[in-house]
Amino acid sequence: MYYLELIQRFWTYNQNAQVGSTAVAMYLYLLKTAYSNGHYDFTISDVAISRDLGLSRNTVITTKGRLRKLRLIDFKTKNGLPCRYRMIINYPIDNSGQLELLKINMEESINDKTSLDIKMAEDIGTEANVSSCLNGNSSKENAIVPSKDILPLKMKMIIPEIEEYLEYAKTLDGYDSTLEFKIRKKYSEWLEKGWCNNAKRPITNWKSSLKSALPFLLDSNLGKTLYEGTIPKIRRPQYPSDKNK
Repeated sequence: MYYLELIQRFWTYNQNAQVGSTAVAMYLYLLKTAYSNGHYDFTISDVAISRDLGLSRNTVITTKGRLRKLRLIDFKTKNGLPCRYRMIINYPIDNSGQLELLKINMEESINDKTSLDIKMAEDIGTEANVSSCLNGNSSKENAIVPSKDILPLKMKMIIPEIEEYLEYAKTLDGYDSTLEFKIRKKYSEWLEKGWCNNAKRPITNWKSSLKSALPFLLDSNLGKTLYEGTIPKIRRPQYPSDKNK
């Protein structure tokens, strides 16, 4: 097992993905456990991890799920038995990790907001029903039930892979191969901003956003082309009167 090489690979990966301090601690702990066992597959209980890292059991369960979504580990659980882990050693270390983490964060954020809004809606309904009972009217017909309109709609923010993004860019009018670097840079900028544009608004239709951004990339590329190179020296034409001087 190439223990030191895998540690270095993970730090390189984390520079792009920024998985979080808890996930970092748990991944390195699992890697150290694999090294001690001399194999990428091993078993260890959530209770043991919780004790050694000082984390709650729920945090351990959530974090290992997060690491699996990032494709850093895999595991299998069975009631009454320690969890069986497998360290994945051939995961990509480019910005795909950043993309996966962004998707996970968005999913967790949506789920947290949905749970909070459902709880608020339930509280509103409960308070209204209690008020109805206190007023002497507790019939089912007059009981207030939270409307489904109160619950949030999940906003679908589709984030393409870089390959799909570039392939679509090539189909747009005005696309030129010299723009590929700037198009890639725009993709990275949107990722770093949480898949939002310069106005900090979520990008819900990335194809439309890219199509709108392309003319500005063309303009900047044109300006660069116009001002590249040296300016030729222009000689003043000679007139017959100049020769007599």
